[in-house]
Amino acid sequence: AGEWTRIGVIHTAIAFTDEAIELFLAKKLTHVGAKLDAGEFLETLKVPLGDAVAMIRDGRITDAKTVAALLLLER
Repeated sequence: AGEWTRIGVIHTAIAFTDEAIELFLAKKLTHVGAKLDAGEFLETLKVPLGDAVAMIRDGRITDAKTVAALLLLER
């Protein structure tokens, strides 16, 4: 990414751990290939923000970090 913007921070289980996850928006991306570990898989999709938010609402995106980041971006 050629440009990074901090979106915010989330705490995954505030009563259990002090883990904080910093959320960033990456722009000006350049594809340089993948270096995956054995058994690891990754699918990359280009999705407009409105479509991604719709994917949250219809249950296609359920990962908490992704949901939080997209909803923060939408606001």
